[in-house]
Amino acid sequence: MKIRCSHVPFLAPAAALLLPAIAAWAQGPDEGTPKPNDGTTKRLPAPPLLVEVEAGYVVVGTKTEKLREYLDGKFGAKVKMDLASQNPGERVRVEGFQIGATEVTNRQYLEFVNASGYPPPLSWAGKQAEEARVQFEAEQDTLKKADAKYKPKDFDPVVWWRANWKALTWGIPQGEEDHPVIFVSLKDAQAFCDWAGLRLPSEAEWMRAARGETDQEYIQGETFVAAHSLNVETSGTKLRPVTWIAESRTQSGIFDMAGSVYEWTTSPYAELKGYKPLKSTETKGQAEEINPKFDANERVVKGGSYRVENPRFSTRVAHRVKAANSAVSPMVGFRLVRTPSLGYDRMSTVLARQVDTAMLDGNVNVARTIGEEAWHCVEVGGLKNLEGYAVIRRPEFLLFAPRAEVRETSASKLHGASQKEPITLGVLTTSAPLSEPVLPAGSYIVKYRGAGKLPDKKKSGKGAEKEPEKDADSGGGDKKSKMYVPQDPAEKQDPPAEPAKPTKPEKKKPLSKKEQEKLAQEEAEKKKAEAEAAKVAEDAKKKAEAEKAANVAAGNAPSLEAKQDQEEIKLAEDIAWDPMKENLFFYDVASGAIVGKIESSSTPMEFPAVKTPDDVRHALEEVAADPKTKKPALRRLHVGIPTPSAKTFLSFKIDLSARAEGN
Repeated sequence: MKIRCSHVPFLAPAAALLLPAIAAWAQGPDEGTPKPNDGTTKRLPAPPLLVEVEAGYVVVGTKTEKLREYLDGKFGAKVKMDLASQNPGERVRVEGFQIGATEVTNRQYLEFVNASGYPPPLSWAGKQAEEARVQFEAEQDTLKKADAKYKPKDFDPVVWWRANWKALTWGIPQGEEDHPVIFVSLKDAQAFCDWAGLRLPSEAEWMRAARGETDQEYIQGETFVAAHSLNVETSGTKLRPVTWIAESRTQSGIFDMAGSVYEWTTSPYAELKGYKPLKSTETKGQAEEINPKFDANERVVKGGSYRVENPRFSTRVAHRVKAANSAVSPMVGFRLVRTPSLGYDRMSTVLARQVDTAMLDGNVNVARTIGEEAWHCVEVGGLKNLEGYAVIRRPEFLLFAPRAEVRETSASKLHGASQKEPITLGVLTTSAPLSEPVLPAGSYIVKYRGAGKLPDKKKSGKGAEKEPEKDADSGGGDKKSKMYVPQDPAEKQDPPAEPAKPTKPEKKKPLSKKEQEKLAQEEAEKKKAEAEAAKVAEDAKKKAEAEKAANVAAGNAPSLEAKQDQEEIKLAEDIAWDPMKENLFFYDVASGAIVGKIESSSTPMEFPAVKTPDDVRHALEEVAADPKTKKPALRRLHVGIPTPSAKTFLSFKIDLSARAEGN
């Protein structure tokens, strides 16, 4: 390769609240390891069944006058708290986006679990969770009988399932393939979105999709009609497949935004803009102030549920309930959202969850991401009231987000500045391993260094500028940035510094016997603590290795980490490089170490200054293989980075070769 230049009691994470729900899912899973969905696989440029929602305004919450009408009625304290949290109704601008026509189903979540090795939801445990609870409580009774002072512990089904699922048989309960996936926490939902390259909606986006420009009370208008949603009056307290209620469809084609299951959003459960406490006069004719217990560490869930009482209130578009981020419930699932810009959601995830921002020497412009992304999907037939249902099996992507701007206004200045320390050009993420440069699938910070001798090291002496403190673990760079700066492999070590002039030793008062004993005791305790910490670390390592071996032996789907271990390409810790050639360095986003490079001397990297954005070719180009020169097929990234002071762009190219299958 060459450089080319509501009130929902089940939302609490408490284990006791989940036990009745476990019994409801007591039927056993299908025998054996869950099989992938059958059907024809197609490579699509966008995920299936997404509905376009145009940019515009939406009222988040409910107007104060309307809330006062509700609060004067005879309702419980929890209902009043939920209503008061909607005050006063805030008009919010929302940019255009795409949202799933249905909630994520068990069938779709299974593809994610099989591909990533992520734990399946508790509802797939079948009878095993109930059997484990009975056994656990019997053991606690035995311990209590043996010791009257013993306090029995509560059985936590979520903790038990996360610790034991790999060794158990699990699967989607029979006949529930197209039900919304439930028993998923915020973390679980976000993990799915990260894998799929999508995201969760904000509360404002969710409401924009549900009511559009209007401030209507319900999905279908101003009046509650039980038959328009899957609620406690129409469900018989049983969850049904998505799209089951035809009347739940919005005018734009989105199903089940009222009833079915609550849906996670990314919005904190906090006061709306302009919030003021409301008063209710229902209690003995006296005004009673209602103050919801807001908590910005929890999230808003929307839409109501098939088993919540008072569907007249829980299916209102403005209805908002809080849920702890770790909560799992038989009444909570999620719906997908996509930003209609190439790679925006996936690259945003990489920057937010993977990249240490201290490793970047400039901001990255996610909105100008280039490359390609696709979704390999399986057609699984039609749902009730919806044809052409398909699920994502494998996302595919090669994306590059350039830095927002460079300080240097010309190629020569960029060359010069990069010789002191490599300059960030952007962030690369790929779902497939590369052959040039030799890299496994993953995410990398790409930095450029122009050809030229390494700068002389600053000599110590009076008036000399102090060198930044080096990070011994990274091989160079300063501790503040945690950035590995490549060193010249041919460079010899500096001679040892001259010893400091001896100074007259300071006379110290001898320690008393008591002080010596105390010092010795502290030293012994320190060594003991270090030994215990080392043992704990060693035991944890052995346990992890044993679990990994057991998982492989059991034939379970490997985890993401295991897959990466299998695909790992061993590279020398210190990559040889020539300072007299131009280099692109690829830094691992997690460790900050250089794991790959591209160098060129015959074809120097070009940074022509382009005056207008229209002249910048900012895109991905497919370059076919050349049978004469035996050059492989390339994916050429044409990148343009603005220089604000000169109002121009520095443009460059990067050629990448994907590794052939089987290599």
